[in-house]
Amino acid sequence: MTQTIAISNQAGGVGKTTTTINLGGALAKHGHDVLLVDADPQGTLTEGTGFRELYDQKIPSLHQVMVDPTRTNEINDIIQQHSEFDVIPANKAMDALKDMLVTQVANSEMRLKIAIDEIDHGYDYILIDCPPDLSQILDNALLTAEQVLLPVEPTRRSIRAIEKMNEEIAYLTNSFPGQVDAIDILGIVVNSVESVQNNDTKQMIEFFEDSPHEVFQVPERVAIRRAWNNGVSIFEHEDDAKTEDARAAYSEIATMLERHTAEVDA
Repeated sequence: MTQTIAISNQAGGVGKTTTTINLGGALAKHGHDVLLVDADPQGTLTEGTGFRELYDQKIPSLHQVMVDPTRTNEINDIIQQHSEFDVIPANKAMDALKDMLVTQVANSEMRLKIAIDEIDHGYDYILIDCPPDLSQILDNALLTAEQVLLPVEPTRRSIRAIEKMNEEIAYLTNSFPGQVDAIDILGIVVNSVESVQNNDTKQMIEFFEDSPHEVFQVPERVAIRRAWNNGVSIFEHEDDAKTEDARAAYSEIATMLERHTAEVDA
């Protein structure tokens, strides 16, 4: 059974895309068949997986698949092969997607779920990189996945980010009672954790650990940025800089997802 997870935080610059790519790499390293979906009109994951040229081309894309019910099954045609996982890239046409979903598309909150259900290949995991806002695209991702990983930075603004995510989840579960039973936050991924932590960072990590969710710490490593620049995850990127602890962090998250999958399948 495919497990679909939304990687989401309405704030930008907190590591959603790097979490998606490197968690995808970890799951692939564990032997799983993985699909990454770039649901962010900015196309950061598309660029970070080496498909930047597709972002600017006028080709069939997730935009057409979501707004035109007659083209839903074309989602299979836009899947790109990567050395570690498959990718559904974003396209610059998605800039108009938020407005079109609101004004021109019936059943607009379910368009991504309807499309994902048309995928022919049986992936083990589908990871959706979400946009940094509260929008119809984000609602589509949350309703499709019903499972969320919440990347944050160890700063106080993350408190409000967690509150807003819980508010959005409550809104969706109340609004679609017959279509979604629950949307679960599987874990909090604390990115850019320095080796030597100041008091503010320590206090924020303690705050996260007091939450009801599993907490994972990803260290600040230059190799993570270099891997993104080369269109691969840190598991495929060779670097003289330290990578072992970052790889271990993403592998720990992958192991949690495997454990959760086993519980769901039991």
